Amino acid sequence: MVVILLLLGLLGLYTLGNISRSATEINYTITSSYSQAHMTLAEHLQKLEAKMYGAFWCDHCNQEKEMFGQGTWSQVNYIDCDAKGKNSPPDLCKAAKIKGFPTWEINGQLYLGQQSLQTLADLSDYKASHKF
Repeated sequence: MVVILLLLGLLGLYTLGNISRSATEINYTITSSYSQAHMTLAEHLQKLEAKMYGAFWCDHCNQEKEMFGQGTWSQVNYIDCDAKGKNSPPDLCKAAKIKGFPTWEINGQLYLGQQSLQTLADLSDYKASHKF
């Protein structure tokens, strides 16, 4: 029992140490390629003023970025909610009542958790090619 408590305590300290890192210490680079369908979906979400709320240290957020691909992700309206993030507006995240990462806001509705490109297409009424 003591060993389990000790391990849980160490895991907690490790997690806190990772979360306290700054955005400059975690420099995530998108490496995946993209198709025209990826770009068209990103542009569609941008026109709808859809937003993805996340944090620079969030693995699921980085997986979302990777799904869009290098060169396409920049079209997505991304808001880093961690005060240590680059150009972070944490007050905007509080006002939007963001409870976890990633959270997508599409047409005024919040969708918590990682979403597939197909799901984002469906939620946003995307009509073009779905060959992601």
